[in-house]
Amino acid sequence: MATQIRGSTQIKLKSITFDRLVDDFLKGVTWVVSTDNSAVIRGLADPTDPTDVATKHYVDERLNGKSWKAPVRVFADSNVDISNPPTSIDGVTLATGDRIALFNQTTGSENGVYVYNGSGSALTRAEDWPEGANAANWTFWVQEGNNYADQEYTVTNNSGSDVVGTDTLTVVQTGGAGLVVAGAGLYRTGNTINVGAADNSILVNADDIQVQIGNTNGTSLEVTATGLELAATVTGARTFQPGEGNTFVIDADANAAQLTANPDGTVDLAIATVGYVQSALNATKNVYGEAPTVTAGNTDVTLAHTPIANTERVYLNGLRQKAGDDYTISGGTISFVAPLQADDTVVVDYAYSA
Repeated sequence: MATQIRGSTQIKLKSITFDRLVDDFLKGVTWVVSTDNSAVIRGLADPTDPTDVATKHYVDERLNGKSWKAPVRVFADSNVDISNPPTSIDGVTLATGDRIALFNQTTGSENGVYVYNGSGSALTRAEDWPEGANAANWTFWVQEGNNYADQEYTVTNNSGSDVVGTDTLTVVQTGGAGLVVAGAGLYRTGNTINVGAADNSILVNADDIQVQIGNTNGTSLEVTATGLELAATVTGARTFQPGEGNTFVIDADANAAQLTANPDGTVDLAIATVGYVQSALNATKNVYGEAPTVTAGNTDVTLAHTPIANTERVYLNGLRQKAGDDYTISGGTISFVAPLQADDTVVVDYAYSA
């Protein structure tokens, strides 16, 4: 008995064994046969002809809008010198034949997938990423690297501006580990992003975040309609420690403010203690009615002390003299504009530092 294939062509019964059928027609694929007489063929290549058999993977990816390319070993996150590439990228030492994804080139038209040809040799574009090809939706997997291992990337250029070697191809991560990365101030647990509050200054609720305002000693902050502002009033006693051992205490209930250590006197708005003020007063002496010696024909008289600037009041024969117009002063010496007469009387009031 023979089986007719087409027209007069026949195959002799038992002339083709199952092993021969697999060897001749299904090389490289795997048959999975179950006990319920169903079978699955695995390992088929992606179809290239309209009449080729399509795998489930091929159909699924076409439905997802992606066009899969062979994986790359590493992904470079900065510009790479194509004519003289580094020997390692993203922590991976390269070997001849490795595929490298370059999508951060200074010259955007260089972006694409390349093959590493050894140390000192120029990179060449991968055969499946040739110049002139349209790369819209091309997708690839990154196999290794400190930062990009096990991630999937897809070209985002629209059709018409997706030409390899002409347009600047851009990619975005579309799958794989680390699809969501926790940025500054955040941390990730599995697929959950959380706010990293380092102390009690931030209150993290189930659906919002607030500034935590303590009220143990009253508060100097308040939440208004426009945001967080300094409070108009302070309740209770508040202590401020500016350093250097100085402690400033405000007691709103007692209407009192105190500075427990003396200021150094260099800050105009410092609150001084009674002791500091008394010390400052004791350091200044006042002189009233000093009459320096007058020499006829001379313009100068000399005081017993050097006045503090602008504290002197100078009288000549009972008339108040004006600084700059009638006299000048340098240290403890007063110089009149006109020479003094033998019967002139000079009287000076002033303050000086003890």
